[in-house]
Amino acid sequence: GGYGRTISHVVLGLKTTKGTKTLRLDPTIHEDLSKERVAVGDVIYIESNSGAVKRVGRSDAYATEFDLEAEDYVPLPKGDVHKKRQVVQDVTLHDLDVANAQPTSGSTSKDVMSL
Repeated sequence: GGYGRTISHVVLGLKTTKGTKTLRLDPTIHEDLSKERVAVGDVIYIESNSGAVKRVGRSDAYATEFDLEAEDYVPLPKGDVHKKRQVVQDVTLHDLDVANAQPTSGSTSKDVMSL
């Protein structure tokens, strides 16, 4: 019998032109990082609500590292590491009625937005 490995957390260093941040993330993101084949020097986007990871390409700072790489080189992201993306969701009166009709303890207007 061998020992199974479990991941307790993922430490990820993110860098933009304005600075660097090291984040300690939930272990569930490890699978997405592996699926996207993310490596050091890649430019990625992480959807904060769902935790979905999207590999945008390879940082152009690594363009001279290998001559034979057939990669899409992208510039280092500008701005801060934590960018705010506003998501606008249209809610109909029916959606509000349905949300208010469901018996929940301590329901708030935030519950309506999760529909």
